[in-house]
Amino acid sequence: WLKNAYDSETDKEGWWVISFSKMAQEIGFDSNNRDYLRNSALELMQIVFEYDVISRTNQRLLWKASVLFPDIEIQDGSIRYQISGQLKDRVLNPDMYALVDLNVLRRFQRASSIPIYEHCVRFVNLGKTAEVELVTFREIVLGSKSHDSAHMEYKYFKQRVLRPSIIEINTFSEITIELLEVRAGRRVNTLQFLVKRKTKLEVPTEDPLEVEKITKLLIDFGLQLQSVKKLVKQHSSNELLAALEYTKKRLADKRSPVDNPPAYFQRALEERWGIVDETPVAESKPTTDRKVPQAGKKQLKEAYQLHRIEEAEKYFSAMDGQEQEPLVTRYNGEQKIAGLRFNSKRRAKAAQSAFFQWLVSETWGLPTAEQLLEFAETLMNTPKAA
Repeated sequence: WLKNAYDSETDKEGWWVISFSKMAQEIGFDSNNRDYLRNSALELMQIVFEYDVISRTNQRLLWKASVLFPDIEIQDGSIRYQISGQLKDRVLNPDMYALVDLNVLRRFQRASSIPIYEHCVRFVNLGKTAEVELVTFREIVLGSKSHDSAHMEYKYFKQRVLRPSIIEINTFSEITIELLEVRAGRRVNTLQFLVKRKTKLEVPTEDPLEVEKITKLLIDFGLQLQSVKKLVKQHSSNELLAALEYTKKRLADKRSPVDNPPAYFQRALEERWGIVDETPVAESKPTTDRKVPQAGKKQLKEAYQLHRIEEAEKYFSAMDGQEQEPLVTRYNGEQKIAGLRFNSKRRAKAAQSAFFQWLVSETWGLPTAEQLLEFAETLMNTPKAA
């Protein structure tokens, strides 16, 4: 709802509106259970935000409390809501937020990965998070389950929650994180993370006139100015134009209408639909393209597959038994050859190899040309051992 408020304007009465279909798409809600949504809205209205501010008149500390969404209406397939007058200017201030990619959140299978990722991504430009006391951090990550006996001891919290979530974040997100334990004597007192954005090709500096032109095009297409400002900082003009052209072609296909063109455009941009690699080719070799020779391409795919299998093994090992079981059951259900059925306790070599190849395909799908090229660049930039 805050994202919708940030990206859109209120109606004449000061209410924000979002359709059920758009909200369901944004949050990955695949049910028609309206009672569940209504009950969730009531739960949101029971959350009280407490905060301290400095008084502008006498510079004294003031305590305040507010309900973020004080008024909610459900009607005609849409939700209307208002935001607290005391909180509105603060929560809709873009400077206080980090960019959280919803596409990344959908890839996480562990609930604990989401709050850890959201905490760490805020500090990506600083390289290190603030220190948080262990008890507080456990509550942030686990909520009401933070006092379960299974998580009270730090070694179990680290083994069952932190390590698997760190692997998932490092595998599926645009950042890598590393846990730092700050001790008081022999006990871990606070937690901190090193945060680094994954390396990617630099976007060339944009011509201000070109940026102005793109901004106008995107606003005319239906995007809000605040969203456009973010997009032009994150993407090159070529990427924005390619995604816009792709979206317009999709809209021209009347066989399957698009309900929300601006949202579809942003999805096209995130998934790089219609966007080609922009890496410049050296001027001294004008005929060179970025194609890989056939023999080299085969070797590159094999190396990439081995790399993914290693990641899949780490990812699977970090899960507990309850999380592993449905994956193994689904895989074994697809195997007609008994020798390829996977048993996590007695791992036959052929079955293990087949299972992790299947897990790679299920988790990441077939590699794109861009992923192979990025992997090749990583290999070339990795220092060789002496």
